[in-house]
Amino acid sequence: MFKKWLLGNQSLSEVASDNDVCRMTLYRRFLKFKRYLMRPKLVSSLDQVIIIDGAYLGKRDGEKIVVLIARTKTQVVGWRFASIESAETWVSFLKNIGKPKLIVCDGQKGMLKAIKTSWDGEVVVQRCLFHIQSRALGLLTRNPTQNEAKQLRAICRQICSIDSLERRDWWLDLYFNWKRENSTFIKQRAEYFHPLKGKLVSYYIHFKVRAVISLIDNALPNMFHYLNHPNVPRTTNHLEGGINSRLKELIYRHRGLSMRNKLLLASRYLRNRQKPKT
Repeated sequence: MFKKWLLGNQSLSEVASDNDVCRMTLYRRFLKFKRYLMRPKLVSSLDQVIIIDGAYLGKRDGEKIVVLIARTKTQVVGWRFASIESAETWVSFLKNIGKPKLIVCDGQKGMLKAIKTSWDGEVVVQRCLFHIQSRALGLLTRNPTQNEAKQLRAICRQICSIDSLERRDWWLDLYFNWKRENSTFIKQRAEYFHPLKGKLVSYYIHFKVRAVISLIDNALPNMFHYLNHPNVPRTTNHLEGGINSRLKELIYRHRGLSMRNKLLLASRYLRNRQKPKT
C-alpha cells in the first residue's frame, strides 16, 4: 500500500478507501517505511553504454539538492544525492560504476571533467543532440533580427534530424560554409566608455551568435559517435523522459513533502526502476 501510494497516482485517502482503512491509520502505518533511504541494487550486468544526468529535487536549508543518476537503455544502474553537480561529486558517483565503453550525457562541465578524470579519457562521450539544439535555439531566440542569425538558427534546427553519415557531412558543410561566409559578421566589434576603467572598452556585437558557435565547436568531437554505433542513443531521453520526468511528476504530486521525504521518494522510485541481480 505504501509503494502504491508513493509511486502511483492515488492519494493517501484513495489508497485508504480502497483498503477499508482510516486515512490517519494508514498514515501512521506508513511512518515506519520513512525511516531509511533505499540503496541501489547490484544489477545483473552493465551495458557498454550508459546514460547519466542530474535531477534537481529542491532546497534544504537554502542548499540545492540534486540526484545524480546513471542508467542503461533498460534499467537504472545507480544514483547518488549531492548538493551540487560538480566534477568532485560526479567523480565520487562514477567511481562506483563499472567503466563503460561510451557515456551519453548533456555535456555539463563538471560531468565532462569527471568522466575524463575517472577513466583517463578512455571512455567515449556522446553529447546529447537535443541539449545542443535546444541551447543553440534558446540563445538565438525564436525570431532573430539579423539574416545571419536566422540562417544559423535554420542550421541548428537540423541537428536532431541527422541520422546518417551522408546527412552529417551535408550538415557540417552547411555549418562551416556559414561560418566562412559570415566571418566578418561574427567578428564585428563595438566600443563603449567604461566609467570604472576610465577608457574605451571593445566587445563583440553578436555575442549570442558567438556563444552558439562556441557551443557547437566544443561539442563537435562528441556529437556523432551514434552514427557508427547503432546501439548508442543520440539523446539522453531514456533518462530525461524515462526517469527524470516521472520523478519530477511524483515530487509535484506529493508537493509539500520535506526534503527528507523527497529523498525517500526518489530512492524508492529509482530502486523500483532496477532489475534484480540474476
